[in-house]
Parts: sequence; structure tokens; C-alpha cells
Amino acid sequence: MKPLPRRTTRLASGALLIGALLAAVFPTSAMAAPDTTPDWRAGYTRVGVAAPPAATAGQPGVLSYDDERYGYKGTFRDGTKILDVNWFNSGRWESFGIAPDRTIWHAWPDSGGWRQMPGNGRADHVTAAYWNTTTGIRIVEVYVSSNGSYWCNTDPGNGRWGGWWNCT
Repeated sequence: MKPLPRRTTRLASGALLIGALLAAVFPTSAMAAPDTTPDWRAGYTRVGVAAPPAATAGQPGVLSYDDERYGYKGTFRDGTKILDVNWFNSGRWESFGIAPDRTIWHAWPDSGGWRQMPGNGRADHVTAAYWNTTTGIRIVEVYVSSNGSYWCNTDPGNGRWGGWWNCT
């Protein structure tokens, strides 16, 4: 058998080298079919979106500011914003904020004042709220900077918020 010309050998070696590099950069698992697990956000409208602050807020209880919603004054953690939500664009307002001790609070007209959210959650920022017009479900999302995770609390449509779940 006649030996291959030097140029053909170099081309074949180059192709093998490129293939090996591509396999190293893009392993087989990365080329697998995309994840088709449905996102829990499907069917929900995202409202009142706020990004986490660029810098970590002050030490809990040290830096804070006072703000008012619906005639109710509350004290909130420095570096955070209150998220105001007009649920279902119906005029049914609710506001969410983070206290200096990182507890999560909410208020609405005729609530009698700011109330701590059920489930004993702690967070660094309220990031978003979602609703599903078909089911009436409402969800509020908060951000925890210590581990970069998002946590959600759900009202299944009966006006009663539940426990916190990791919705990252």
C-alpha cells in the first residue's frame, strides 16, 4: 500500500486534534437534549419586578429606613426596595418589604398594618411577584444573598400565604 502524502497526514492529524479539543470543551453531557421539564413560571404573569441590589445591605438592625404604604409606617432594611403589586391589574394592591432583621413583611389596604409573612422566611431583597389568572394563584419571590438563591411563597387563591420553597 502506498503511503499517504505528508499534506493528507497533516490534515487528518489536525482534524483529530480539533475533534479532541471540541470533545474537551463540549463534553457529551453538554450536547444532550435540552431539559424539557416545565418551568413552574409557565402560565404566570411576572409583575412588580425588582433586581437584587448590587451591594449587600447594611448589617441587620443597623441601617434602616422608614416608609409608608396604605397609611401604615414600616421600617425596612437599607439597600432594599418595597415591591408594590397590583394583583391581576384589579386594583387589589399589596406591598412587600424586608425588615432590618431580614424578615419579610407585607401590607395591603385595610390590613391594619405591616404583617410578617407566614413561614418565618428571611431574605435580603424582594425580587418579583407572579400571578396566574386561570387559577388565581399568587406568588412572591425573594432573594437570599448568602447562597444566591430565590425563595417563593404561594397564596393558592384563598388569601392565605403558605410556607417558603426554593424556587431558584
